[in-house]
Amino acid sequence: MENTIQTEKREGASKVGAVFMGLIAVVVIAVGVGIMMVMVKNPVEATKEERRELIPRVETVTVDEINYTVQIATQGQVLPVTQTQIISEVGGSVTYVSDKLKAGGAFTKGEEMVRLEQADYEATLANAKAQVADAKLNLAQEEARAEQALREWKKLGRGEQASDLVLRKPQIESAKARLESSEAAVNKAVRDLERTVTRAPYDCIVESANIDEGGYVAPGGRIAEVYASQKMELRLPLSLEDVGFLPEEFKGAEATVRAVIGGKPVTWQGKIVRSEGGVDRETMTMMMVVEVVPKQGEQRFALPPKGLFVNGEFQGEKLEGVVRVPRQALTGEGKVYVMGDDNTLRIVAVEVERTERDYVIVTKGLKQGDQVITSPIELPVEGMKVEPVKQKGLK
Repeated sequence: MENTIQTEKREGASKVGAVFMGLIAVVVIAVGVGIMMVMVKNPVEATKEERRELIPRVETVTVDEINYTVQIATQGQVLPVTQTQIISEVGGSVTYVSDKLKAGGAFTKGEEMVRLEQADYEATLANAKAQVADAKLNLAQEEARAEQALREWKKLGRGEQASDLVLRKPQIESAKARLESSEAAVNKAVRDLERTVTRAPYDCIVESANIDEGGYVAPGGRIAEVYASQKMELRLPLSLEDVGFLPEEFKGAEATVRAVIGGKPVTWQGKIVRSEGGVDRETMTMMMVVEVVPKQGEQRFALPPKGLFVNGEFQGEKLEGVVRVPRQALTGEGKVYVMGDDNTLRIVAVEVERTERDYVIVTKGLKQGDQVITSPIELPVEGMKVEPVKQKGLK
């Protein structure tokens, strides 16, 4: 019986809980409906603002069609046209060394640089001359004997013709050969004596000296290294693009050489004398050799000093009716942005003939008076409005 009473109590509690939850739901719905009716009767009005269009501000340049001579610039080092290692052709003790035989010393062609002991070579020459005299005497004697033998043969009348041996022809040939050998020995002795004096092979400057007075020089010993003082040349690397803009007959093309010495600009003129041929695989360049012309009437820096690092400039091909545009105006897709007359953006594809350090040379796509935009635009769209802030011409 107790179990029946507990069951009836639980059922009664469940019914009460269900009624309570239903009342809560009705209250929530009623409150929500009331709030909604209030909001409908009192709507919130949104603040209306006028939409502002963002117009990018740009810098522009006015371009012109011009006739443009391509400027080709490169850099290189000054080298002598001729450089020689002077060696001694004979040996001997050094009896004289010029005071100018030092690094930087200058010699004129034929000027004495070094002298060796000459006594032994003078004696050799005298001996060779004596041998020549003996050889001449021997030849004269053999020729006299030959004439005597021929007369005797004719008197005896033995046979139609005397043999070469009877007429002493082999002896005469031998005497002549000895004379020629003796004369050659004299010539060699004269040359050896002359070689004891070393002279400058051309107008030159001493690079280094390897000899001192009182020393000994063996045949083939090094005396000095010199280079020509009247001519200098430059080895200037040019890119394949630059080579393409040189005149077809580039040999003889003029070049301007510039350097700064002591804070002052110095200029020389030169011309291409040859190309070393071939292409450097690492840099994809060709080497042009420019010979520098000495400046007339100037004693100091008439030629650029050896080893000086200089800038070289060439006048290349002449391009007609092209447009020169600042390099920063060109996009990566080969296009430029142009501002139209109504301040709208035009995206123009161009054909670039040449790229230089600060400019590109355009042959197609632009015309006289176009306003080319040089400042970057984040999201360029054809026809969008732009606002110019600076307009200028090209330098």
